[in-house]
Amino acid sequence: MAKRYFRVTIHGYGGEIVLGRLTEEQYDFWQPFEEEQIVAHAMWDPYEENDENPIYDDEDPRWLGQWYELDDIEHVNGADAGSAYITIDEVSSAEYDAKHVADVLESTSWEDFKEKYKPKLTETVIDLDEVLYPNGFYDEDDADGEEGDPKPLDNGDIPTPYVFFGMSSEKGQFGLYPIETDGELDISALEFYTTQVPQSDNILELTAYKDQDVCNDGGDTNGKGYYAQVWDW
Repeated sequence: MAKRYFRVTIHGYGGEIVLGRLTEEQYDFWQPFEEEQIVAHAMWDPYEENDENPIYDDEDPRWLGQWYELDDIEHVNGADAGSAYITIDEVSSAEYDAKHVADVLESTSWEDFKEKYKPKLTETVIDLDEVLYPNGFYDEDDADGEEGDPKPLDNGDIPTPYVFFGMSSEKGQFGLYPIETDGELDISALEFYTTQVPQSDNILELTAYKDQDVCNDGGDTNGKGYYAQVWDW
């Protein structure tokens, strides 16, 4: 049977999002600042000496640095499932510059796509309580049942609640996924993954076709803005 080639595209609104742990010293310093000043430091050039960047020495313990490196909790990039659209085309080869052969699926919202084709979907929710306090909390003795102090980590350290949130908000094409088949594309055999980020987007990605991993050949988006916050979770 002759090989056939398809491209699945995910587009819409979304962005690149990171979550990373902060020290208490970093949090205490940055918490009073407006979001614009955190953006000016972390999203532009943290080394630049100007009035909008209060820390430009990378040896200063309050330094944040490049936002996309503050990602030891989570780092995702994609369209938000609530605004995502799926398009499928048949193309002439597996090459990036392959010619268009036929429209397979015109731009369809993720919700309509999911309802019609019922693809395999793995849904993940980032629970910062589980991430930051994996061993839970001590019980309080009082009657209201409130949680006590967090239990130590396995290495003995006391968990800290301080988190950096950064997002580059974007619009456009977030994923271009080439798929090679031995015949027709079985749309229902596409496998997707969503990551719900606390207080932010639910990022949608295509991960596999018939249990075979697929790669993302890249996106083409326009930036809509930057967001940066520090949380005491």
